[in-house]
Amino acid sequence: MEQKSEFIEEISAREDAIDFLNIEATKFLVKLTPSINEKTAEDISKYFHLLNDIERISDHTKIILDESNEMRNKNIKFSQEAIEEFNKVYEVIEKLFDIAIKSFDNKTQKGIEDYAVLLEKFKNMEKEYTQKNFERLKQGKCSMELGSFYTSSFTDFNSVCSHLGNNINSFQVEEEIHRNNTFDNLIIKKDMFLL
Repeated sequence: MEQKSEFIEEISAREDAIDFLNIEATKFLVKLTPSINEKTAEDISKYFHLLNDIERISDHTKIILDESNEMRNKNIKFSQEAIEEFNKVYEVIEKLFDIAIKSFDNKTQKGIEDYAVLLEKFKNMEKEYTQKNFERLKQGKCSMELGSFYTSSFTDFNSVCSHLGNNINSFQVEEEIHRNNTFDNLIIKKDMFLL
């Protein structure tokens, strides 16, 4: 989590840009609302939720960056083992991002299933790695402060996955209404994909 100053500035600038675009896009969608039909209103509602999720993901990214800066200022760093664990988690989250982005315009049952498989993989990694971190703490290989940063990172990773999953979940609900047209089946299927 050690970052070069240029990278830090780039992430901060992107976070500010996302906040600005979220506000402006929301204003635009609000202006459209009075003159649209029911179907378009549903689409706009999805865009509202999408904008919120993007903005929240940006917030969690900034939190991770801020904690990275705090670690650097305190001259503390994760062990190589912890860094390797984060790298593996990053690879999974990056794939979740790819599926979520593709699913917004091209939603498929396979995309839903692939997302669920990767999410389960992330959950298993979180369980395994947090246990390993706990063992490092017990053995004195990790300080309480570093352990706190480690745990906090996974809290943010979880939140990012939740916001990414909202797009997938929204599609799942829509598909089940179309396929089964029954409220009970909709609830069952939706619960399967809630984070």
